[in-house]
Amino acid sequence: MASFEQLEKELLNGQKLQGTLTAKEIYSVLQRKGLEKEFPLFTTVYKIVSEGLDPRKIVEDIV
Repeated sequence: MASFEQLEKELLNGQKLQGTLTAKEIYSVLQRKGLEKEFPLFTTVYKIVSEGLDPRKIVEDIV
């Protein structure tokens, strides 16, 4: 599986994926407010883009 950095380089000519930056910003707000468990989709997306969580885990985490 390709990393986000590799995808940015190969598909976007070095531009940044906007969704990854947004996921980090949203998670930061959720974390400051202690709301990570209230928003499992955002929390899991953050973990996928920032911590290398297997993307297939998203189904388990939001059910």
